[in-house]
Amino acid sequence: MKHLKKILSLLLALCLTATLLIPVTAASITPGKAQSVTVVDDETPVILSFVPTASGHYVFYSYNSQGYDPYGYIMDANKELLIDGDDTETGMDFSISCYMTAGKTYYLAATCYAGSAKYTVQIDALPSLTAIAFERDTYEGRICGVAYPKINFYPENGARETVTMVSSNEQVVRIGDEGDFYFGIPGTAIVTATSQSGLTATCTVTVETPQALDPDTRWTFDASKGVQYLRFVAPSAGWYGICSEGDEIDPRVEVLDASLEELAQDDHSLRQGNFFAPFYLNAGQLCYLGFYVSDDSTGTAQITLRKLSSATAIQFPDDHITAYPDTLCWLTPLFVPRISIPEELTWHSSNEDVVYVDQTGHTSFLQPGHAVITVTSETGKTGSVDITVLNAPNDTTLTAWGICGPNLQWTLSKNGTLTITGQGDMYELYNNNSHWDRYSDQIKQVVFPKQINSIGYGAFLSCTQLTQITLPESIQSIDSGAFGHCYSLSKVTLPQKLDYFGYEIFDYCVSLEQINLPEGLKRLPNATFRGCVSLKSITLPGSLISIGDEAFSGCSLETVNLPRSLKTLGYGAFAGNPLTGITLPDGLTELRNYAFVNCCLEELTIPASVTGLGSGFVTGNDLHTLRFLGNAPIFAQDAFDYLTTTVYYPAGNRTWTQAIRRDYGGSVTWIPEGDPGSTLSGNAPRNATLVLSQDAAPVETVTVQDGIYRIGQLQPGRYTLTVSAQNYVTRTYEITVTDKDVTQDVTLHLIGDIDGNSKVNIGDVAKINAHVKGTSVLTDAYLLQCANVNGGKLNIGDTASLYAHIRGTKKLY
Repeated sequence: MKHLKKILSLLLALCLTATLLIPVTAASITPGKAQSVTVVDDETPVILSFVPTASGHYVFYSYNSQGYDPYGYIMDANKELLIDGDDTETGMDFSISCYMTAGKTYYLAATCYAGSAKYTVQIDALPSLTAIAFERDTYEGRICGVAYPKINFYPENGARETVTMVSSNEQVVRIGDEGDFYFGIPGTAIVTATSQSGLTATCTVTVETPQALDPDTRWTFDASKGVQYLRFVAPSAGWYGICSEGDEIDPRVEVLDASLEELAQDDHSLRQGNFFAPFYLNAGQLCYLGFYVSDDSTGTAQITLRKLSSATAIQFPDDHITAYPDTLCWLTPLFVPRISIPEELTWHSSNEDVVYVDQTGHTSFLQPGHAVITVTSETGKTGSVDITVLNAPNDTTLTAWGICGPNLQWTLSKNGTLTITGQGDMYELYNNNSHWDRYSDQIKQVVFPKQINSIGYGAFLSCTQLTQITLPESIQSIDSGAFGHCYSLSKVTLPQKLDYFGYEIFDYCVSLEQINLPEGLKRLPNATFRGCVSLKSITLPGSLISIGDEAFSGCSLETVNLPRSLKTLGYGAFAGNPLTGITLPDGLTELRNYAFVNCCLEELTIPASVTGLGSGFVTGNDLHTLRFLGNAPIFAQDAFDYLTTTVYYPAGNRTWTQAIRRDYGGSVTWIPEGDPGSTLSGNAPRNATLVLSQDAAPVETVTVQDGIYRIGQLQPGRYTLTVSAQNYVTRTYEITVTDKDVTQDVTLHLIGDIDGNSKVNIGDVAKINAHVKGTSVLTDAYLLQCANVNGGKLNIGDTASLYAHIRGTKKLY
């Protein structure tokens, strides 16, 4: 809508300019004087003329609107558009400002986007700017990060001028076209902002130095912390490699040199989402290693950096490949070990009439026969694979045939039966030109061989007539989108050894009613069962660690048992399901945005392990009871959006402060529940400030109003109570809280008041003299503080200061 308004405004201004709709004697407007205008329709604006008597910034604005969406613009004497504007933060009225020169004529147009409108307009001179300042004096970030600084103008009701920014070191921070800060290499830079009138402001920008990563030392990447960078300085010249392991998440890496130019990226060569990225460094050369995930998944991966050695051999995953004529594939040789120095490869076919291979491994199978493909590395290591090109099937019952793996062939019969023969891994959908995807709407059933290892990316995508699938026990992994949009698929039997799922595997399988998830599966990636509207129940394996974004979004689950192993629950994971109840397991750390949006939950208990709640995580539920068992988590500002509920929290838990107990976008009644804890109370000086702390961390701060203080909801333990007030000596009390209420009266002495009579007089002087002479030594630590008005050692100088205070020649306060 906003973009449409802008387009309409430009067209309107151009139309007005082109057709000279400005009256020769347009009504004038006087600064500071309100003027009512009526717009007959959106094509007939009210035009007002204005000739400023003094140069400066002026603002043209409207209010008290009656009609549809007022809109205004300003043109110069030549009918050229200077500036336009519509909605402001205060409502539907417009507010636009620009610089105007004394004695020149300007035309102010008031109109609306549709229909007619009546409202009040006014033009005011804006005060000249006296200063500009960055909202913050300092900005900090990490390499490749972004900050969005704000410039404040003073006075706040003054003119708004265009501001230009300059960085003292563009390698550290570069200024974007919109004034954004783009962080570069570690260091510090000064950014100077200059307004049109020459006012300046500065801020300091610091790009932090990343943590160092040592070779052969495992480091844990936590995806919940966002993009993270490490640095590495090569102790010697050579090839290095960064690799990951662990299957909670699918991590990515980029390797940058000291100027943040790319050295290497994830090469996607390792199985199950792990990466390996090799790069070369000179001795002493610095690089930065950036880690991230390509989606919003959370979890960890184990990262290791190693110096690489040369490969000892080259191997192909299969020693022998069979194929049909007029098909092709990409051959992928592997270095042994896989984590080794990369080398350029040269390819050769022993019989190019049968098999042709180019220098990228792109292999074409031409006619029946036999050939050997040999690959040679730049250091002379070789690997080879035997290829047999079979005769094309001569069967009138077949519609089509082809290859779908190094040793997997397929035929499609005219009755819709897809038969796969052979063994090993399956190609991805787009890895060869002889896949069955062009016949996907004809496939009704699939027959698998017993020794197939995997299902490739998008293998059965949009096989709309496929009704059921039984995968053999030999299959260990299913890649992304394998059965997506199989609208007729109602039953799937998965192998029990399956340990890897890709994304969107059963995405929008709208007829899917039954499926068994194997024990041992740790991750359900994003959109695994999204849109499976017929899926009413499912049993999750006890090994499951994470459920990805929208994994069950749009299903028909009424109940689901989450396993105790579950740690993360993704964005919209169960959105739109008719869930009437669910038990969240201990160990779950976060409920992300819209996790249970538009379900049928009436009660929900949040375990103590949960540390964060995302936007609208229970929006759209008739949730009358929400119960928290642990510390207050971090709430998104709209976590309870549109929710009316009663929230119970642990009564004795001091993380549930008044500031935490807010509405978060809903209507919430907060009720403490359980043991309320003990109460600390007593008498205290009026206007004194009491700070209760535990282990040096503040627990509560109280300002005494009526001579009595009270601090409730305390759990057993040792606390420190610090009491302070202006002109008084600060005092501390050690408090032990058990399971009973505690009473502790507190007192303060004025500076110099040793005897505690709330006055500084000759009696206090006498006590200091006696202490200094040794005739009556002060032993109480607090009284010694009160006597020591000068600091340092208590001596005759403190006596002199008290005398001066009493005589009024030099007051202590």
